[in-house]
Amino acid sequence: MIGRRTGFGKRGLVAASILGAVAALAADPAPEQVEAVMLADRAAAGDAEAQSALGDRYAEGRGVAQDISQALEWWATAARQGHAASLRKVGERVRSGQGVEADPAKGLAMIRKAADLGDADALCALGEACAAGAGVATNAAEAAACFLRAARAGHIAAARRLAGHYERGEGIERSDAQAAVWYLQAAKRGDAAAQNAVGLFYAQGRGFPQESGTAYFWFLLAAEQGLADAQANAKSLGAQLGFADRFRVKREVEDFLQRSRTETAE
Repeated sequence: MIGRRTGFGKRGLVAASILGAVAALAADPAPEQVEAVMLADRAAAGDAEAQSALGDRYAEGRGVAQDISQALEWWATAARQGHAASLRKVGERVRSGQGVEADPAKGLAMIRKAADLGDADALCALGEACAAGAGVATNAAEAAACFLRAARAGHIAAARRLAGHYERGEGIERSDAQAAVWYLQAAKRGDAAAQNAVGLFYAQGRGFPQESGTAYFWFLLAAEQGLADAQANAKSLGAQLGFADRFRVKREVEDFLQRSRTETAE
């Protein structure tokens, strides 16, 4: 995919995108259509970020007609300029055969290159492949290293996966303390599985001081997201707490969720 042009090529692609967007403008355009025109103009001028964003819009059908082949063209164009996220997106589609002939090995090679360029999503995907032996030999140490790089870049799922490697000692020295650090990082950013894990660590005194009230807090947060294990854990632990403690923690959960909603809105 990278290194060759499919369809009518970059020049034709740019022209078709802009003409199509301009046509849309003639009929009371929606804000997303106007934004698509502006993106197409920047993309045609060689802006890699705009090319990547325009690819996203074609993939999702936002402001333009959904067209995975056009999305792939724009991502490939951005990738040729060294845009890591675009390279990863092309790699994901080549690996799965979405909109292009499937070639899992080639797709994973693209994802690996994007990971080498520092794309956190690519690092996480490569870590998952190494952990599962999907398209590569199982390598827990490489998986943990990928998750660590991605987690340090703020990737939520990678932080949770890294914590699991620390907890089990897979490819990295076992450490409840480090597992607790990374589970908590993911939990604070809304990962339900990590929230449940933090609850378990507090309940068992692993990596944190044993604290039933705090464990109940994290179980409730994960339970709010529909995680069945957390719902069961919250029910079990809640039965061991007094009414006052349960009431206090539930208020804390409500306050936490309200702050989270406010921050998201802002």
